[in-house]
Order: sequence, then C-alpha cells, then structure tokens
Amino acid sequence: FDAGFTSREEALEYGCRPGDTIVPDVETIWTANKKRMISKSWDNRYGCTVVLEALKAVKDETLPNTLIAGANVQEEVGLRGTGPSVTKFNPDLFFAVDCSAADDINGSKETFGHLDQGFLLRILDPGMVTLPRMKEFLEDTALTHNIPFQYFVSQGGTDAGKAHLMNQGVPSAVIGVCARYIHTHQTMFSIKDYEAAREMVIQTIRALDRSTVNTILDGRTN
Repeated sequence: FDAGFTSREEALEYGCRPGDTIVPDVETIWTANKKRMISKSWDNRYGCTVVLEALKAVKDETLPNTLIAGANVQEEVGLRGTGPSVTKFNPDLFFAVDCSAADDINGSKETFGHLDQGFLLRILDPGMVTLPRMKEFLEDTALTHNIPFQYFVSQGGTDAGKAHLMNQGVPSAVIGVCARYIHTHQTMFSIKDYEAAREMVIQTIRALDRSTVNTILDGRTN
C-alpha cells in the first residue's frame, strides 16, 4: 500500500498507524455480456452467498438430517476457524463451499478450473484427497439433477483439509467454483457456475438421509 506520503510523520498526521487494516474499494459490476461478474473477495463471498441462498431454499422443508451451516474465519492464514467449529458441532460429514483459482486464460483444455463449465468437484489438493465415497455421492447427485460440474485438482487448500483430520476423521469434500484473479482486488466469476454450485448445495442438503450418510461413512446401507 503506497499513499504517497514522504515521511513517517506525514503518514501519522493523516491518521495512518502501524497495524491499521485496509480494504479494497471495489464496485461489483456485470461484464458487458451479463454472463460474468467482477467483484472483490469472491473467495469466499461465494461460499457465504451460496449457503445463505441454500438455507432460504430449504427453510420450509422437513430435512432428513440435521443441517449446520456457518462461516469459518481465517481460512487463508491457517484454517484457524475450522477447528473450533468442527470440535463444537462434531458433524458426521463436512462440506467446504469455497472458491478456487481458474486456470483457463491460455485456452488449454488440459488445465483445471474453467469458467462456465459448472461447479468444481475437487479430487485432490495439498491438504486432502477426497474420500472416494464422498466423490461418488457428489457425482451421483449432480448427474441425477443435471447439474454441470468439472473435476478439479488444486494447488491450494480449503477448510476441508483441516476438518477431515479432526474428531477421529470427518469425511469431507468441497463444492466449489473457480474464478479468475482471486486474491486480488478484482475477481471475475461465471454466473452459470455460481448457479450450478447453488443448486448442488441445495440438492446435497436434500439427499443426505441416514442411509446415504451411513454409506458414505462406512459402506453400510441402513
């Protein structure tokens, strides 16, 4: 951050102090074709927005499970919020709803994370290999409801990397979207991908009855 001050005294005179926090002043806008949006902090405003919309969608339904939703703090600096929340609520399963870096600028189809190709079904990242039964559950749910998705291998982690190691092991997965230029002031994401992820979260909530959870946990069907 460079405000153009010429001395420490001048910076202090304008109210700047060591340890002050700053935020980017960015307006959320549509792209010209209305297919994508540019905003700051889509990683992870995406997760907060999708979860809130999913809760609205199922609020009047009788769910086959106990649904716990929250926003964990300080994921970017050490997955710090995940530990207390997983310890407190002791979930059977854990789903991180998170945004990842797109890698589609050079036009290669061999990279992971392409805008407009659906939500991200994460297979592997440095912190977690997705449990095959969790992957299969997400695949089956997406295919049943015709929700577009793309497989994803990531160089970065999510809260799932911490959650799956806790409480003697919590099966975890990530329902994600990709976005360009994450961790900068201007992030571009696809509305189509967002809508796919939102529908996936909603259908995941509806699908997790006791039998399905048992199958994911240990292969049992009742």
